[in-house]
Amino acid sequence: ADAAERCAEVVRTQAEADAQALLQACHEALVRTRGAVMTVAWFDLERARLTWAGVGNVDARLVHHGPERREDVALVFGGVLGYRMPNVRPASMPLERGDLLVMITDGIDSAISPGLAGGGSAQTIADRVFTRHGKGGDDALALVVRYR
Repeated sequence: ADAAERCAEVVRTQAEADAQALLQACHEALVRTRGAVMTVAWFDLERARLTWAGVGNVDARLVHHGPERREDVALVFGGVLGYRMPNVRPASMPLERGDLLVMITDGIDSAISPGLAGGGSAQTIADRVFTRHGKGGDDALALVVRYR
């Protein structure tokens, strides 16, 4: 919890920083802690683009809305902020109305595609993913954001 709060403070104070700088600042803030894993995502609403990057075992995917639903997966680099910081290369991709950003921690089984089917609000989908795919023996988080 202490490490997460330190990262949250860095994000609050440096929200405009690019991915590498933000993750590096979190890494430096966590050097004397247990460390943390982190995936960050930015929505550029003017250009309708998503940019993301991550360190550690946080699964992030963009589920494209439409008849040919497909998923793009974030490139997450191995490491732990505060311990071993990799060189991060953010990826960027276009957004379309109705796309879902889905992020899960390792307390959720990564085979979540069935939980994403069926529609509903972002909260309904997050609840369904958490209920159907939560492992039960680990802390877990499912975050779903719909691009409108």
